[in-house]
Amino acid sequence: MGRVELPIPYYDTSNVLAYSLCDTKRVERALQSTGLKPAFSIANRTVIAISFDEYRKTTVGSYNEVGVAIPVMQGGTKAPFRGINELYSDIKNRELGFYVLSLPVTTELANAAGRELWGYPKFVTEISFHLGGGCFHSIPQHERSIHPQEPVQP
Repeated sequence: MGRVELPIPYYDTSNVLAYSLCDTKRVERALQSTGLKPAFSIANRTVIAISFDEYRKTTVGSYNEVGVAIPVMQGGTKAPFRGINELYSDIKNRELGFYVLSLPVTTELANAAGRELWGYPKFVTEISFHLGGGCFHSIPQHERSIHPQEPVQP
């Protein structure tokens, strides 16, 4: 797609972040062979995150994105005392991160940059995003498995 200047600044954005519970066995299957484990499980349910983003002004153009990710930590470690708040602390001082399962975007450039530079499981589709009047509405137009069919090519 061409050259991308790094870092990529994001000047004008909106984000809606939702946490939900998913079957723990499904989440563990998604993390198989990664050396990671879910950070937050309750009985047979595990916390997952869904992030809806509208990037109106960036150096790679405007685009929308929907991310599905699992809060994770290295296998063999214990969940931190601060719980999910750990995800919002300085990256140098935390044990938790996100394992991204799916990351649809609305432009080819955002797709190429995410896949080629960082190895994210991105694909291009239409994604509506409306935030206003106390309401939020977003619809990715095409369904796709959380495990992309084609491998990511760094």
